Amino acid sequence: MKNKEDWIIGMFVGDGSISEAVNNDYKISFYVESFKFAQIVCEEISETYGVDPKIYAYKKKRCYEVYFRNKQLWKKFLYLKRDFESVKKRIHSPLNFIAGIIDSEGCIDLKGYRITITLKNPEASKFVFDVLTFLDFNPSIYKTKNDKVFRIRIYGKSSMLKILPYLRNPEKIEKLSQMVPRQQTGPTVRGESQGSEPD
Repeated sequence: MKNKEDWIIGMFVGDGSISEAVNNDYKISFYVESFKFAQIVCEEISETYGVDPKIYAYKKKRCYEVYFRNKQLWKKFLYLKRDFESVKKRIHSPLNFIAGIIDSEGCIDLKGYRITITLKNPEASKFVFDVLTFLDFNPSIYKTKNDKVFRIRIYGKSSMLKILPYLRNPEKIEKLSQMVPRQQTGPTVRGESQGSEPD
């Protein structure tokens, strides 16, 4: 079952930010790579919190910012950012939380059969690693020397497909779906070619 708020919290941990509340600008932002996914993020946020998010396109950066302003929610996300223990207490569906992080920050490598999550926050990185370990994903984690970030990796086709039903990012769903075996509907009659499925 998909849990919207756990997924949104995962998105925030992956690539979210909040303003400094200067001049009462209580802004919460999420950054994504496609307009289609930005629309989905807007829908999830709107249905969960009853707000009306906006989308801003950064043409040079080739990304989109999904943002909204709300004082009470700003305080909530500020608390999540400052005290990661509070994140742990709010998570009801670990798979949805992990899916949110992968949707925002995950890199899918079909040839290497792995998903890489890159995070800067050491507490968040350890928590994500612990959650993946608890869910039997058998992850690995290491800290890079140059850019000083943590990389968490999930290996194996079965582990990668385990997270697929919880994703919302269309591009990542499409990519992971390539690993799903196609089911044959029936034998092909000799002399006839099977038609492709309609778009």
